[in-house]
Amino acid sequence: MHLHTSRVIGERTRRVSCWAGYLAFLVSVAGCFQSREAEEPVAPPLDLSRSGEHTSGAWTYVYSISSPGTRSEGYHGELSYHQAKVPVPLHINDYYETPWGQFYWVGDPVVLFGAHGWMREPLAREPVGQALIDPAIVHSERFLVEIKVVTPEELATPDRLEHDPNVLAALKPFGLSEVHVQSNWFPIRSDPIRLHDTKRWGTLTICRADANRTWAPRLEFACTGNLTVGAAPKPVSLSEIMAVDEFPARPSPVVLSPQVEVLQPIQCKLSPVVGDPLVLYVVCRIRDQGPTPPWKSPVILQREAQ
Repeated sequence: MHLHTSRVIGERTRRVSCWAGYLAFLVSVAGCFQSREAEEPVAPPLDLSRSGEHTSGAWTYVYSISSPGTRSEGYHGELSYHQAKVPVPLHINDYYETPWGQFYWVGDPVVLFGAHGWMREPLAREPVGQALIDPAIVHSERFLVEIKVVTPEELATPDRLEHDPNVLAALKPFGLSEVHVQSNWFPIRSDPIRLHDTKRWGTLTICRADANRTWAPRLEFACTGNLTVGAAPKPVSLSEIMAVDEFPARPSPVVLSPQVEVLQPIQCKLSPVVGDPLVLYVVCRIRDQGPTPPWKSPVILQREAQ
């Protein structure tokens, strides 16, 4: 009898313990949800019926209406993260995920009417573009910047023609249909890497110089000679060709658009005092190494922009 009673009591005790553990688990889960909601407050609604500034966490959206009630009525949107404007992407309708939802880059047309800058709705005449990297993690080890160096001339590599159709398509706006590979894909970090070194054109180096106030990977080019860096071709005047740079070693920064696996070519023109310039093309891409560490690249040093 005593043994039977002990078994019954023990069984009841185990049942109570199980229920107590289950209730404790539910309380902890509810607490997690409550703490998560406390950490991630709901963004206040946007009132786009009038001009105004809207803030949620690190994000700020400034919306303005110009010439209201007229045929020239225009809409302007500026998007910032920690009070610094986010970079302009490569294509129309590329977008950021924000506390208010997606914001699309609709361009900055010269006309007064219509949408300008960052808007809640994409342009109807263009397809929706690519998501941009979250500014909070764009400078982490997760995102690796790789480059490939090509030239329009043979130089020392006449047998290494570029065959990648994606690279050739990215260089098409420069009027190039054939290029020669000088260096294949390799990562760029905070230590300067020499891309070219001759007495005629000087020494050209590149490094990754990210800054907390620049919400995209930032590259710096430095040259002991006269260097012109640009992301798009443009005509050079005679005065620019003849001018001698007062500070020839001054770094030239280039901010990449924060987009994964998108090829971004940069033209580097090294101009000697006498003779023809040397033109190199640095094709850049950002590679996502995945959300789970450890990643394969060392920590990118954070340095404030000059």
